[in-house]
Amino acid sequence: MEKDWFPSRVAARRAWYTNFVAAVTAVAAALKLDAGPATAEAQAWLVADAAAEAARTAAQAASKTAQAQNRPSEDAARAFVKQLKATPGVTPAQLETLHCVGADTDPQQKVGAEAPVLALSLEAGHVVVKFQKHGHQGILLHSSRGDEKEFTLLGLDTFSPYHDTRPNLVPGQPEDRHYRAYFAERDVAVGDLSATATVAVRG
Repeated sequence: MEKDWFPSRVAARRAWYTNFVAAVTAVAAALKLDAGPATAEAQAWLVADAAAEAARTAAQAASKTAQAQNRPSEDAARAFVKQLKATPGVTPAQLETLHCVGADTDPQQKVGAEAPVLALSLEAGHVVVKFQKHGHQGILLHSSRGDEKEFTLLGLDTFSPYHDTRPNLVPGQPEDRHYRAYFAERDVAVGDLSATATVAVRG
């Protein structure tokens, strides 16, 4: 069966629409065709795609900011509650009101709070990422592939292994996949960032 000419992947579709908008006017004029509606829809897709990409970039930046703020905010809260519990006259009702009844167990200080160690392998054409949780909730796994410059959060994984079943960015073309991770507690990163693990994936 002959391959469909219209690209299915976002990156390839972006390139196709960009070329179409640039080249279609001359071709349509030579053949006395009206390319206006198709050109307008192509431009609308490019505008929508640019907005979506900007939103993804902003979301990643906001996530990094929130992640960076997690530690100083928790430290301040723990310091105050420690002082509160040591204050003469504090009552159980007051502690209950502030939702700070219980042990002062800082997940950052857990055994194994050092960086995760990732082990990569290939299985049926996709990447398998193995890791040990060392008592943590799981890992926050990030990845980049091909010529991508930024790492993208794949998600919180609470059970090893993680199966990365994404197709290659360019169908039929090999690419390197890069992975790194933090340990996670309460859905946020703790400890240090792991070393980057890399594996080559065939197209």
